Amino acid sequence: MRARLVLPVLLTLAACGGNDSSDGSGGSSGGGSGGQSSGGSAGSGGGAGASGGSAGTNSGGSAGSGTGGSSTGGTGGSGTGGTGGSTATDNCQPLCDAIIAAKCSKGPTMSGCLLTCKALTSSAKCDPSANAYFACAKQSGIQCTAGGDAYAPGCGIDWLKAIDCATTENPNPAIVVPCATYCDKVVAAGCPLNAAKAECNSNCKWFGATGTGCDDEWGTFLGCANSANMVCVLGYAAAQGCGTQFTAYSKCVDAAGK
Repeated sequence: MRARLVLPVLLTLAACGGNDSSDGSGGSSGGGSGGQSSGGSAGSGGGAGASGGSAGTNSGGSAGSGTGGSSTGGTGGSGTGGTGGSTATDNCQPLCDAIIAAKCSKGPTMSGCLLTCKALTSSAKCDPSANAYFACAKQSGIQCTAGGDAYAPGCGIDWLKAIDCATTENPNPAIVVPCATYCDKVVAAGCPLNAAKAECNSNCKWFGATGTGCDDEWGTFLGCANSANMVCVLGYAAAQGCGTQFTAYSKCVDAAGK
């Protein structure tokens, strides 16, 4: 499994996640995006970010691969934001330089990459996990998936640990319960390519971090998805009738990195 970067997802939730396929189903946040584990979170490739709507997917990505930067900003408040005394932030520029140099067709922009990467390093308590991901990405290098998303091969576990720490240390309280409900629905849908509930939950909270400025849009999408029927689209769970909400979130995230 690869982890791609998706952004709003630090990397981009890409692949399968953000498509309003059939019936305008609002992306498959919670299921791996990008077709084969390239989606928005960290499966095995490792990456930061999630740009689309597939929280909980099997793939990690690499930091900042989506468009926009998810969850960064500010220094406080709820939601992953600020730097909190972290020294790991110094590793963001080298990582983003490598991601930009890979020239993957789906980006991200440098500003979007740095924005989301700084969310990953929002708490000094998470420096060990963030630095482990950075070290892995440096050693493995950045590659592009067939879908055009950047990812760090073999770094999915490190990526998952890093975003899990960031969202645990400074979660957006408005997203916690909706994400739990959403991921229960994703798991209950039984689609073959969705990631486990724990990964879905970490990704969902990552996409709804307050620092992105898109947490309201993500919350609106979750409200729709949690009242909708879930169907399997290309192997991933998708919320029927929530395409408009997911598109609004995607546009917000895209704008954040430009």
